[in-house]
Amino acid sequence: MFEPLTDGLLIGFRLQGDVAALLLPPMAALRRGDRLWEHSCFELFLKGRGAGYREFNFAADGAWAAYQFSAYRRDMQALSLVPPLRWAQERGARSFSMQLQLPAAALPDDVQSLGLSAILNDADRLRSYWALAHAPGAPNFHHPAAFRPLAGSPDGS
Repeated sequence: MFEPLTDGLLIGFRLQGDVAALLLPPMAALRRGDRLWEHSCFELFLKGRGAGYREFNFAADGAWAAYQFSAYRRDMQALSLVPPLRWAQERGARSFSMQLQLPAAALPDDVQSLGLSAILNDADRLRSYWALAHAPGAPNFHHPAAFRPLAGSPDGS
C-alpha cells in the first residue's frame, strides 16, 4: 500500500501465511534503531528526480531507522527525523500487518519511484528476502532495478 497524504505518507505492509514461524518480536516503545536489516524488518525506499534516495526501516517491535544516500549506496547518513506519526499493527494466527504514517518532512522532494521490501527471519534463523522488484543476483534492495516508478512520474503511467 502506498498512499501520499498532504501531511506525509501512509504505508502498509502485510504478511499472510505461517507468520507464527517468523521472528516478529512484540511491539515495544517506538525508538530509533540501527542495522535493522540484520533481523526481520520492512523497508521503504523513496527516490526523487536526482541520484539520491531515502531508506526507511521498520521492525515489528517498534524500532525504526531513516537514512539518506547521495547516490547508489553512497554517503549514507542518518536522517534526523521524528518517529513515524502513526504506527499500528495487527497480528493474527496467519497474518501480520503494519501501517505507518511518515511526516512530510521525512519524504524527498518530488518522489518519482519507490522500493518496498522485507527481510524475514524464521525461528531457525533462516533469512528470506521479499521485494516489490528484485535486482539480478544476490538480494540488493538499493539497486535501481529494485525501484518502481510511481504513477504520474516520467517513467510511470
